[in-house]
Amino acid sequence: ECPPTEVLPILLSMDSLFERMGQALNAERRFTSMAAHEMKTPLAGIRAQAQLAAGAENLGEAREALAALIVGVDRSAHLLDQLLDIARIETLTQSGELSLRPVDLASLVHDVSEDLAPLAATRSVLVTTDLQVRRVHGHGFGLYLALRNLMVNAIRYGHEHGRVHISVRQQDADVVLYVDDSGQGIAPQDRQKAFERFNRLGLQHADGVGLGLSIVLMVVELHSARIQLLDSPLGGLRVQITFDEPAENAAQMSPQPQPILA
Repeated sequence: ECPPTEVLPILLSMDSLFERMGQALNAERRFTSMAAHEMKTPLAGIRAQAQLAAGAENLGEAREALAALIVGVDRSAHLLDQLLDIARIETLTQSGELSLRPVDLASLVHDVSEDLAPLAATRSVLVTTDLQVRRVHGHGFGLYLALRNLMVNAIRYGHEHGRVHISVRQQDADVVLYVDDSGQGIAPQDRQKAFERFNRLGLQHADGVGLGLSIVLMVVELHSARIQLLDSPLGGLRVQITFDEPAENAAQMSPQPQPILA
């Protein structure tokens, strides 16, 4: 028997609410399971280094163990941050209420650059920009996460005293974001694997945990955009993201690269 017409909107709203709650609970379960599994190894390493520090026979051994302990804590914190980012993006994806709005790319690049200034300084990496398109339709937080992960990768895996260049251009009806670095790049046969979670492409001694590009891919898919890994004119890796949404070209940035970090 059909419910009264005046009650139907309320029932539909309740159904929608329960569906969103179910999606949120499922995302939370996946995050909890993934976090519990992936945190076991780094936590075991932290415990081992703490035991070495506690049992050190001299100051040199203690300092060495404590330095390794700090590295392990930092890596675990980075892993947890990225797992939280994945959970947030999954929540956006499943909510079905994503609204794309004009995002100021200049402000976005500035904010990410400010956050990563200490990291760039430790490796003496120069970051330059060429933003020929000022705005693009998107989700601000998602684009921030994508750009931040791309810049972290470019700085960490590029050469010391190297360069990272961020550019945005209009190509026909598309807006294209490029992140170039002067590092060692990724071999063509490994580029698809680079998007897999926890795949570090054999870089066992690198600081990352193998989640950066998978987070970027999630954001790209969230925007129905396209991503490619290519050879960079700087000699390293070029990440190219193409947005189908038309750009808002009310303001144009200077075509000359402007240094952000040194």
